[in-house]
Amino acid sequence: MQTISNYLLFLAIPFLAAYFYQFFKTIMSIDEAERKRYIESGSKWNFVVVIPFVVAILYFKDVSTLLAIALIWILFLAVGEYWHQKKLKALEFNPAIQRRLLRLSYLCGIAVVMVLTSLILSANAT
Repeated sequence: MQTISNYLLFLAIPFLAAYFYQFFKTIMSIDEAERKRYIESGSKWNFVVVIPFVVAILYFKDVSTLLAIALIWILFLAVGEYWHQKKLKALEFNPAIQRRLLRLSYLCGIAVVMVLTSLILSANAT
């Protein structure tokens, strides 16, 4: 299982690299006023809420506990993305940019699932 865990972790790197590149490219393609509105529309508390998830994933070694934490984290990310898209729609952002940002969120979600799966498999191997 450790080998599969390592492969998943290394396969997540290109997904994350593609996400960051495409996100930066998308944000830089919109004009300054829209970019500022987008940045202001983001939730600052999301970064603070993620810290307990990261600590819990690194602290607990039981597979069922890790799986529960991972599922709650993924649910949290999905709900957060839903509300963020709803906020962008209410702020009347360009629909093409909204769709592109949503696709980028899916790409990031795939990488997050790969990393979490890798951590759970590595805990199962020990």
